[in-house]
Amino acid sequence: MDTRIAGSGYYAFSGVAMLLGPGDALSLRRQPENPHDHLAVEVFWKNHKLGYLPRRGNAVSAALMDQGGRLSAEVLAVLDHAEHWEPLDIRVWLHV
Repeated sequence: MDTRIAGSGYYAFSGVAMLLGPGDALSLRRQPENPHDHLAVEVFWKNHKLGYLPRRGNAVSAALMDQGGRLSAEVLAVLDHAEHWEPLDIRVWLHV
């Protein structure tokens, strides 16, 4: 799945954007206790929380993770934050 992260303006994205580049590995963590979205999947680069998988597309990823599936993610592109509301394009895939 190719997508953009959601909520980057609320987390560490702006502080690390200059360090990110295409191909950088990202980690995903389920956050079922999230009060706004029980299907929430957080996106991290190293120990920096960058945001979430968008709510409109996180149901499959959350279900796979809840069933023990191992998902990986990587940076596809870092866009200009001044011009794009969600400036990080990522790719998520399931390891089989």
